[in-house]
Amino acid sequence: MKTLRLIIIVISISIGSASILYFASFYDFAPSTTDNPFGINATVSYVHNLKISCPYQPCGPLNAFGLSYTSQKPVQLISYNICGGIYCIKQGNFASYGRGGTPDSPVWGGSTTLGEIPWKVGDTVDVRLKVQPVTIKENGDMVPEPENMLFIDLGQSKITERND
Repeated sequence: MKTLRLIIIVISISIGSASILYFASFYDFAPSTTDNPFGINATVSYVHNLKISCPYQPCGPLNAFGLSYTSQKPVQLISYNICGGIYCIKQGNFASYGRGGTPDSPVWGGSTTLGEIPWKVGDTVDVRLKVQPVTIKENGDMVPEPENMLFIDLGQSKITERND
């Protein structure tokens, strides 16, 4: 009987440990900062009639969750980590350069679709972005500054709904 109890305990611990490791793999425990020297804001939205390029026309309206960001300084988005409850989505190793504003309003921004997520409009999520500043040369070329890369914790954000 003791052997059976021991086997049950070992199996329970193994299942529990595997579950914790599974969910922990979605959370990025890399050091992040709340210091935001680039003036970045980010929102998660459910976007109606999202405009994307389509290989075939006509392209029907696309409704999808998206991450939009703005920055007071030119940056390159390297990755994101968005968590709500026990579910997280991560995307890394891509390069999304923000689009520049006007000389009077030098706000940079960009967006990306997030794919299938379990949240809904009104839910609260935590948003963290890994970004690096870029220098813009006179000819318009952008030169990344990987030595100044930051993983910025932007805190909680409520998912909104937009019609584009």
